Amino acid sequence: MNLKNQVLKYPILSSIIVMFLVSLLTEVKINAFFEKYFNNQISNYLQGIVMQGLATIIIVIFIFYLGIQEEAKIKKFKEWKNLVLFWPLLLISAVMFFEYISVSTGIKQDFFLIIVYILLFISTGFVEETIFRGFITTLFIKKWGNSKKGIYFSVIIASSIFGILHLFNLFSGRADLIYSLSQLIYSAVFGIIFATCMLRNDSIWPVIIVHAIFDLVACLGQIDNNSTFDLTKDLTWNVFIFNLVLSVPLLIYGLFILRKVESNVYKK
Repeated sequence: MNLKNQVLKYPILSSIIVMFLVSLLTEVKINAFFEKYFNNQISNYLQGIVMQGLATIIIVIFIFYLGIQEEAKIKKFKEWKNLVLFWPLLLISAVMFFEYISVSTGIKQDFFLIIVYILLFISTGFVEETIFRGFITTLFIKKWGNSKKGIYFSVIIASSIFGILHLFNLFSGRADLIYSLSQLIYSAVFGIIFATCMLRNDSIWPVIIVHAIFDLVACLGQIDNNSTFDLTKDLTWNVFIFNLVLSVPLLIYGLFILRKVESNVYKK
């Protein structure tokens, strides 16, 4: 049995298996080692950096093994004009940033904490985009994407899987039900925008960068002077409803820009 052929033949099953294995890998606890030298917050960040970085390397190696690195858009970025497609996510990031500084007393004066905080979300951008856009979306489009309908189907299903995976935070006890449902919805919607931007920019690099920026800004409260680091996340119903309402125009926008992705972008 040829592994490469089987992966390409059964993309959904292959995606589920890879996600499961990567999830197990990123959950490996190495905090105890770091806590010998650093506090709990920095130790958790370092664990995320190491395990997400390792997962990214493994996925990229697997992508090259399958010979789909071109389709996965792991190549030089050239389509500068299409950067404008990211404007809703960058606008939301800017709003979150100004909202943060309006109530913040400042970021903790800990240079190393700030560095590992930034590296954590860079590693998050890398691991999530290489898996869900570079690997999973590519597999789906290679199998079903030789038409507009196939492209829509592939991107929507891959993005839905991206959203559903965030329920892992609920089952692991890191987030309550409302927060997890909110993550599921906006992650799936953002996934459509990210996938479309990857296809229309013909490169995965801008998507990784914008993803990292968004997550970094969204979590600035973790390194605020008045923050108490806690992995458990919760959300009020008011915020959940706001996120749900915001997701509607973002979904419409994502589907709108997706329509301009050319048919036959990949060959079977």
